[in-house]
Amino acid sequence: MGAKAYDTAGMTEVSTIVMFEPREQPGGCHVIEDHLLEQVTDSETGREVGYGERGERVCTSFGRSTTPLLRYRTSDLVLKVPHTAASSGRTWDLYRGGTIGRVDDMKLVRGTNVYPGAVEAIVRGFDGIEEFQIRISR
Repeated sequence: MGAKAYDTAGMTEVSTIVMFEPREQPGGCHVIEDHLLEQVTDSETGREVGYGERGERVCTSFGRSTTPLLRYRTSDLVLKVPHTAASSGRTWDLYRGGTIGRVDDMKLVRGTNVYPGAVEAIVRGFDGIEEFQIRISR
């Protein structure tokens, strides 16, 4: 297959391998759709969002017969794009960038809510930054 397989941290409750990153298109993870029904929803309303909109990943697993999961809210933030956006020729939709954050991703720092996604939006505004790390210490 020439791809990395992912169970996405903590997703073993859904299935063993739920997505993979094709070698020819790093940064995009194809959802293995014959094992899962995947939806991307607005985390506040629960309504499904369209392609290209960021939202919470919700899974229904077909591979767990003893404990099936129906509409399991993962708290993972994803951006789903159609399979036609992939150069790999695969026919499964993909998540651009894999899991891009968490719905509950917030830290309290000296009484102030700090959202790593908001910090990232600022950092990514500067050219030449490919990777970065946020550290909070006392």
